[in-house]
Amino acid sequence: MSEAAVTSIYEDVNNVVMGHLRKALETGETINVPDWASDISQALADMILHGAPPAEQPTLIEHAHRQLDQHIAEKRARGIGVEKH
Repeated sequence: MSEAAVTSIYEDVNNVVMGHLRKALETGETINVPDWASDISQALADMILHGAPPAEQPTLIEHAHRQLDQHIAEKRARGIGVEKH
């Protein structure tokens, strides 16, 4: 497989999430965002616990929290997201 064909973990996860969102919008299905966030955070926990030495895990958890806050702020600033009234 060429380097151009290799996707990042972000791209893989985002493709799955966006596929589910498109399907829900097309079918009128209700999106259970708390369940989705729980599932994704569970996968992140598995990655940290299985991929990093125990001594590094607290730092990685803090990093993940900061990154989530930063990405949400950046996307909101660009007008990305659903506005509920």
